[in-house]
Amino acid sequence: MRRRSYLFNQVVSARIADSLYEQPMLGDCVQFVGNRSFFPLPDVEPSSLQRLQSREVCLTAPLWGAGELPSESQAKIYESEVLEEYKVLQAGLANNGLRQERRPLLLVPDNLTATWIDEQSVCINFYLPSGCYATTVLRELIQ
Repeated sequence: MRRRSYLFNQVVSARIADSLYEQPMLGDCVQFVGNRSFFPLPDVEPSSLQRLQSREVCLTAPLWGAGELPSESQAKIYESEVLEEYKVLQAGLANNGLRQERRPLLLVPDNLTATWIDEQSVCINFYLPSGCYATTVLRELIQ
């Protein structure tokens, strides 16, 4: 649903603008890479940071739905403030039976390769998990 992704993108854009796209906040929800289960980060100690750096887990942003944000502490306050002006949209999504979910904050394609075909053409190959858009990756590569 596009409106749901709009709210997700607002949080992602804010974190990028605030240089918080790789830096966890207390209470951030992290997700196991390759799986959709997530949990609030209990601390920002070296062991938690190592799990993020090794890509065992990744930071997430909310896909809005019914119920409370599962993030906690600083992260919940941050996400709530970013989305404050979208209360009507949040209510509409919740009333349509959607539930709170999370998706990775950053999209990191697997097996990314680029091969120049000639001076003006390049062949780019990569793998993305279900629900991700190749156009998003290509836009970032071109910029």
